[in-house]
Amino acid sequence: EAGVEVINGTNDYFFSTGAALVAVRPGQTANYSVDIARFGTYNKSVALSCSPNPPTTGTGCGIVPNPADFTSGTGPGTTASLNVTTNSVTTLVGDYAFNFHGDDGNADLKDLALTLRVNDFSINSATALQTIEQGSSKTYTVTVTSLNSYGGTVTLSCANFSSAGFSPASCAFSQNNFVPAGAGTSVTVTL
Repeated sequence: EAGVEVINGTNDYFFSTGAALVAVRPGQTANYSVDIARFGTYNKSVALSCSPNPPTTGTGCGIVPNPADFTSGTGPGTTASLNVTTNSVTTLVGDYAFNFHGDDGNADLKDLALTLRVNDFSINSATALQTIEQGSSKTYTVTVTSLNSYGGTVTLSCANFSSAGFSPASCAFSQNNFVPAGAGTSVTVTL
């Protein structure tokens, strides 16, 4: 299982997760599920946090429940929901390693390695400004590029056409609804 921490001893707690890497676009929230199990007669309350906190600029770390309460000394454990929020402006594309950290206040510290992957896509064009005469058409070449392994489907459309006196139906793409390549996917736009 991904993200499993091996521990020694019988009276203790440990972390595990089935998904140690979660990918989101800037402005979205990465949701992790961390299983917190107990061994033997372990009966402490474990304070949970992200380390570093926050994992990177523009992010926030929320954990429920917190702390993980094992003071009854019974039961198999619990599952914590870790939500890492990102900011559409200040959180940059990249991979950010951080730890799901546990501290029971009795020198029993544990860390589970996680990764926040922030990815996105970009759209660029080197086609110069063109003048379109009534009844004629022009083509533009745009490049749609996956940033940091973005794997979502991109749907293209022409915006603000009505205000310019065009019909949206007069905008056509050589391909649409595709997953862009890391080296860039070229699309011809015909107006």
